Amino acid sequence: MTPFHSTAIALTAMALAVPALADLPVHVYSSPDPDSTNTFAVETGAGLVVISTQRTFSQAERAIARIERTGRDFVAIVVPVPHTDHFGGLGVFRAAFPEATVYAAEETIESMRTDSGGYIASRGEALGA
Repeated sequence: MTPFHSTAIALTAMALAVPALADLPVHVYSSPDPDSTNTFAVETGAGLVVISTQRTFSQAERAIARIERTGRDFVAIVVPVPHTDHFGGLGVFRAAFPEATVYAAEETIESMRTDSGGYIASRGEALGA
């Protein structure tokens, strides 16, 4: 089981245990590109919590534009796993929302730094620089 699946199971369990979590509005941006990816923005009392930042810069920009329509502040960005479809647009999100805190597991951070899983190299071959 990947960290993402573990996180999804934990969040589902929390939503079932705390029904109010199930009532939080969620906005989704799905890229139209082949090998589509999703960005989720969960509305909380503090502002939007974004999960996954798209694979490419251009799709990250489109996701931001779509989610900004909510008029809510971005307060946090979650990178659930070290796959490029979850962190490829992180720099674009950070530039747009420098105050937002970024959350990721230590294993995810280490993999992003070292490309230990080969995800960055693989995406570079498929998409270019």
